[in-house]
Formats: sequence, C-alpha cells, structure tokens
Amino acid sequence: QQLSALEDKYLNLKFQVIGVLQRYTPESRQYQFIQQQIAAIRKQIKDHVSTLLARDLARLRELQAEEQATDQTIIDMKPQLEQLPIAEMNLGNLERDIDIKQAILSVLLKKYQDSLLARNTDGRLENAKILSLAAPPLKPVFPLLWLNLILGLVFSGVISLSLAFFLEYWDDSLKIPEDVERYLGRSVFASIPEL
Repeated sequence: QQLSALEDKYLNLKFQVIGVLQRYTPESRQYQFIQQQIAAIRKQIKDHVSTLLARDLARLRELQAEEQATDQTIIDMKPQLEQLPIAEMNLGNLERDIDIKQAILSVLLKKYQDSLLARNTDGRLENAKILSLAAPPLKPVFPLLWLNLILGLVFSGVISLSLAFFLEYWDDSLKIPEDVERYLGRSVFASIPEL
C-alpha cells in the first residue's frame, strides 16, 4: 500500500512537470522544485523496494533453512518409516493372537462353569427331559374385561355425581322466589321467566 501511494505521488509529479514545462523553462524555480520532489520520491521508492527485497530475502532464507531441516528430518526418519509396515504387520498378528486367546479363554470359562454346575447338581438334571409342552391358554389371564367395565362404570358414576354436587354447591344464582326472600330479605312481586 505504501509503495502504491508513492507510485501515485510519482505519477502526479510527472503530470505536474508536464504542466510546469508548458508555462516555465527547465531552469525555472518551479520546475527545479518539482524535480527535487521527484528525486525524493524516487529515493523513497528505491528505499521501500530495498526494504521489501531484504525482508523477502530473509524470509526466503528462513524457508530454505526450514526446507533443509525438513529434508534432514525425512532422511533421519526414513529407516523408521521403512520399518513401519513390518511393525504394523506384527501388530496385526498380535491382535489376532489376542482375539484367538480370548475366544479360547471364554470357551474354557464356559466349560468350567458347566462342570461346576454339573458337580453341584450331582448329575440329577442329566436325566431330565420334557414329556409334553404346556398348552397355550384359551383366554388371557389379565386384563379381565368384565372387571374393567364394572370399575369404569362405578368410577364414572361417582365422578359425575361429585362434579354435579360440586357445581350446584358453588352456584350462587337465585333460582326460586324463596331464595330471594331468604338471602335478600325482600318479598317477590313479579318474576320474568328465562327465555
């Protein structure tokens, strides 16, 4: 960004030189002042480019050193990398051996448990055999349909009666003329029927 700003200043000064030369001679003070500014901008551009080049060269040297270090690491690791397939094959063989030995162990444990069971039962269950299978039931044991129906009717009756009494208890409207006389202490002269 700084370099592009310097280039823009340089181009502006070049255009100013053209305008100054149309009005003044090359020996004039205005022309000499612009030439000094152009020389200063050229020096700034040259210094900036030199700084950028030095920085890029330093970065290039760093990258070359990293590349050499990486190459050396690869060279050092090459024997280990060549041994890696053999190590993977050995690991696979060991895993297979472990699986086989675990399978053998589980079979031996099952046989051991069977032998313990046979020793504890003294061989009494060896002669046991199934004579006949149990007959499937004709109707389910649970739920009982008639019991559920009766319980449902009883509970619904109790709940509906309780709800009716509850609503009647909380109803505070005046329904008959005696209610008006009892609660308000006044006599009824006329009543308007409900529409």
